Amino acid sequence: MNRLHTAAKIALPSAAPDILSGMRLSLTVSLILSVVCEMLAGLEGLGQWILLSARGFRSADLFAGVVLLALLGYATASAMSVLERRVLRWQIRAR
Repeated sequence: MNRLHTAAKIALPSAAPDILSGMRLSLTVSLILSVVCEMLAGLEGLGQWILLSARGFRSADLFAGVVLLALLGYATASAMSVLERRVLRWQIRAR
């Protein structure tokens, strides 16, 4: 029980910046890979919509898909920043 308490008090807070950094990177990679996989596998989704719009020379739909993808990326990055500020509140005060 004492080791568990020590891990929760010392090890987890000191590892939190690295964990959240990995989460931020994996969020970016997962968003990119999901759109690319939709394009390649032909699944219904944003990637397929962008690809079909490009092949059909529908530039308005193509740009709408790209803007939607950018907004999705911005929203997830903003949510991740809020999570980092809450979890790493102790680190921000120390600066």
